[in-house]
Amino acid sequence: MTDLTTSAALVVNNLTRARRLADRLDMIVWRVWVFGLGGCVVCCLGIISNLCAIVVLAHFRKKSSAPLLLIFLAVLDALYLLYYLFLENLNVLSGAAVISPSYRAHTEPVYSVLYPLPHLLQTAISYTVVILSLERYLVVACPLTTYRLNTVKMAIIAMVSILVFAVVYQTPHYMAYKYDYLGRNNTGPKKTFHRTEFGTLTFYNSVYNRWLNLTVNFLLPFAALVTLNGLLVKVLNRDKKDLSLIQLPSPTQRRSYQEHRLTLMVISMTAIFFLCELIEVTSFILTVGMDNFGQTNRDVNRFSALADLIVLTNSAINFLIYCVTGRKFRDTFRLLFWKLLHTSRMASPKLVVKRGKSDSKTSHTSGCQTSGCAKKNSTELSVSSSLKSTKTSTISEDSAGRPVKREDSAGRPVKREDSAGRPVKREDSAGRQTYDEERLARRGDL
Repeated sequence: MTDLTTSAALVVNNLTRARRLADRLDMIVWRVWVFGLGGCVVCCLGIISNLCAIVVLAHFRKKSSAPLLLIFLAVLDALYLLYYLFLENLNVLSGAAVISPSYRAHTEPVYSVLYPLPHLLQTAISYTVVILSLERYLVVACPLTTYRLNTVKMAIIAMVSILVFAVVYQTPHYMAYKYDYLGRNNTGPKKTFHRTEFGTLTFYNSVYNRWLNLTVNFLLPFAALVTLNGLLVKVLNRDKKDLSLIQLPSPTQRRSYQEHRLTLMVISMTAIFFLCELIEVTSFILTVGMDNFGQTNRDVNRFSALADLIVLTNSAINFLIYCVTGRKFRDTFRLLFWKLLHTSRMASPKLVVKRGKSDSKTSHTSGCQTSGCAKKNSTELSVSSSLKSTKTSTISEDSAGRPVKREDSAGRPVKREDSAGRPVKREDSAGRQTYDEERLARRGDL
């Protein structure tokens, strides 16, 4: 009987150990490879794209508040991705020995100071998107009333207010943890990152961290975004005629059309932000109150890893959203990109079309390799040059080919005319208009 009991206990022990090993392997796959390595790639691409967005938006109209708010949002997203890259994703890879394990030990003091930063940035990002939606609604719904409010000064006031609110609201996170000596290791006292007495209180864990965070960081911004974007879509549907005003010559109507285009860009960005944050709030509800992901089951661990990666992607793809939905953003980015490559062919959007036509003509001419085609092009050049000289020039030449002005007794230039008063054209024996090649060469026409 004792042997059977011992054997059953060993079997249960082995099953428990195997299940823990399987859970650990599953956590390594999802937290290390999906979130850790995948998050590093997303963060690097997102930082570059946000910097590009900042440069492009800096060339938009200076008097409007929307480009400045979008630049502020791009800065917040870039800081958010920088924090996750160096203090979260690389730390996860270091803990799994994918990179040097010493990286985690070296960054722990920095993490102890900056650990509330992602919460602060997330709050600031959420309310910046709300302010952007509110600004777009006021501009589209009542442009005359809000003309004085749609300024750079008001945008700066809004940004400072958002930052102050985020810092004050996230103060309890600074009070909940500290980096201090706790316990010992082989070399002496060990410095660790642990909860303070305030961090163990019911107010912090249940009231602030669970319900207050859920309300302030998610429910209030979501309710405001749904309301404002619903009103925006309603106004845009009512003013469909305004979307085609670019065909009308009025500058005010063209500006109104550009504001509508910018509004559509903000709506697209806001809709994607709403969906990504909806996934994140679900993960927050499932993992609230847990100190590490080892306390979660396998399904919650997988979902939270995907949710964290989606949040990083949300902060990284705004540049692509602007490129897809914003025509002016695309044109400005194309212009700046070609300038960066020291190419004068794309000096302005208008020159792009003209140079394209010129290139097509040049390629057509270079494709003609027969003497007939070359003669045809030469004849066309001579005709156009002769017509131009006939219309604008009153200059004849001496025996040396130097231009001589023909003037009357009053010193006024005289055109060559026939008996009927019509201008006389110079033609060769075949009836074609001729020109002096040496003279055109001096003028730069050849």
